[in-house]
Amino acid sequence: MAESTTGGSGLGRDDGECGAIAAEAASTGMSPAIVILGASALATARRVRERYPGARIHGLSGRVAEVDRIYREFAEHLRGLYRAGTPIIALCAAGIVIRSLAPVLAEKGAE
Repeated sequence: MAESTTGGSGLGRDDGECGAIAAEAASTGMSPAIVILGASALATARRVRERYPGARIHGLSGRVAEVDRIYREFAEHLRGLYRAGTPIIALCAAGIVIRSLAPVLAEKGAE
């Protein structure tokens, strides 16, 4: 596994998985939404966006600026993206994502 000199974030790693995921997203015609809660995640979101052509950064109103799309309520925004079939890259704690999406999952074991 080759690793670049971009630091310890793991985003510089070229193990093929990121490329495969990006290719799959491109083949579906759906650009991922990179969802962040605050400005501290913005630099990482921008690095992730470099790997996913067409991806848009979504940021919480009043907490982050300079994003492609502003949203007001995290859980409802995530559920809307999920219902629309938009690939979601959430740069936050997994627990909040799971709690937000649980009500709209049809088959929790499969999704």
